Amino acid sequence: MQIRPIVFALASLGFLSPLCAADAPKKDTPAKDTAEKKSDDLSQYKTADDLWKHLGELKRGPGHGFKNKEEMVGYLDNIKASSVEFIRRYPDDARRWEAKMMNAQVTAVLAQVSGGKATGDQQEAVCKEIIAAPDAPAPVKVEARFGLLQIHLVPAMQKEELTPDLENEIAGFEKDFPDDPRTASLELMRVQFLEKKDPAKAEALLNELAKSKNARVAEEAKGRLKQKEVTKKPFDLKFTAVDGTEIDLTKMRGKVVLIDFWATWCGPCMGEVPHVVETYKKHHNDGFEIVGISLDQDKEKLLSVTKEKGMVWPQYFDGKGWQNAISSSYGIESIPAMWLVNKKGYVVSTDARDGLESQVAKLLAE
Repeated sequence: MQIRPIVFALASLGFLSPLCAADAPKKDTPAKDTAEKKSDDLSQYKTADDLWKHLGELKRGPGHGFKNKEEMVGYLDNIKASSVEFIRRYPDDARRWEAKMMNAQVTAVLAQVSGGKATGDQQEAVCKEIIAAPDAPAPVKVEARFGLLQIHLVPAMQKEELTPDLENEIAGFEKDFPDDPRTASLELMRVQFLEKKDPAKAEALLNELAKSKNARVAEEAKGRLKQKEVTKKPFDLKFTAVDGTEIDLTKMRGKVVLIDFWATWCGPCMGEVPHVVETYKKHHNDGFEIVGISLDQDKEKLLSVTKEKGMVWPQYFDGKGWQNAISSSYGIESIPAMWLVNKKGYVVSTDARDGLESQVAKLLAE
């Protein structure tokens, strides 16, 4: 499952913060178990207002993060069923257009989550219907415009190719809706496409976005710039691990070090654990070390999981979740995030998940 496109789609609907990936818990949020329900009994909502209120509660999201993909799917299925029911019952209600938009986007996200082929033609037809509808509210028409763009962006992100037509479509949205908060976010998407083809241009664009009035965009742009900086000089990191061990990366020169940003509540992170443990066992005696940066809030759970899984390396823990001091200072926006540090102390990869063992073996041989 490709997290970033899914999160982008969810965030555009206001369902999730992009920080949450698919699994992040939210602190100090009222507990509401909407996501855990497999389905709602919609017959209990007797009026259009009642059913619409229920949809609004669903759209605000669960009171916790998703524990796994199944829980996310259950949550999205609830939104889909409720929006379909609203459209069926109240075909003349002005809010039907918003329900149609919600249903179209959730259907697209469900296709991404399940790994199936998105019914892009159907979603595009709904967006075009809303744009052309004389009685559709202006904000919903904007959502439909963005919906079309989103449909076209997902395959482009997967192929890592920004076509001229898509460039024009993005530029058109930015021109027509300069104050829409997603306009600046689109520029962050553009950075992703540029980073491999024109790193210098990507960095220049990040510097511009770091000054954005959109605080969220500015924060992410600054974080990405910090990540670029760590590759330009030896990386220094000092902290006291949860077990009391004093960690200083400058004292690990001559070794290959994996810095693993993760959490026990993160499904994809836990999915990587066996591979990380296996790589550690295979190469530790050759000079391979791991430093964990845990975004957990529950210290006892962290200690229990690391012991159970054989994660014997030191862990940084401050109990602040996404506000973790180290991950925040380096702009970590999604986890797992794995950085590899070579024998000279330089971060040579900030995306070491794929082929971790072979990357470590190569660096050890240098």
